[in-house]
Amino acid sequence: RDTIQAASSFAIRNQLPIRLQEQMLAHLCLKYRTHSEGLQQQETLESLPKAIHSSITHYLFYALVDKVYLFRGVSTDLIFQL
Repeated sequence: RDTIQAASSFAIRNQLPIRLQEQMLAHLCLKYRTHSEGLQQQETLESLPKAIHSSITHYLFYALVDKVYLFRGVSTDLIFQL
């Protein structure tokens, strides 16, 4: 939470465009979500077949990745492959 607040303050202080603010915050949220669960999440996902692993990852992170400016206009299939 402190990191998000610091990033928001940084963006406002430096008058970053909204799209850059969104990208920065989306990255930090994704980083938090993946790191907060630690190795247990990674070990669990790695023990699953690739198709199930991909489906779970897509479910957890697609909405977040879809908001990133860099991926606007990119096909869903390509994002799913990432």
